[in-house]
Amino acid sequence: TVAGAMDHDAELLLTGRSVQLAVAGEAAAIATGGNDDRTLHDFIRDAHAAGVTIKVCTPNLEQWGTELIAEIDETVGSSYLVGEVMDKQTVTLTY
Repeated sequence: TVAGAMDHDAELLLTGRSVQLAVAGEAAAIATGGNDDRTLHDFIRDAHAAGVTIKVCTPNLEQWGTELIAEIDETVGSSYLVGEVMDKQTVTLTY
């Protein structure tokens, strides 16, 4: 969210089990704690509104479902992920 708000070209790519968070209703069911009632979907909305592009790895959709939240900009294949990771201009952060 901060990178997007700072006008950096920021992208969130959901792959593997994290694709489940892109399925409608899943991220909305995860409370983030703290002093408010925000869900993980609220944080995804904030990131998207700040300019972060959100992509989902297509092969994992078969396992988790295809009814996606509105913030998903694109579905991509595994070759996209490998291409981005191998690009020397790409900075990858993983949590």
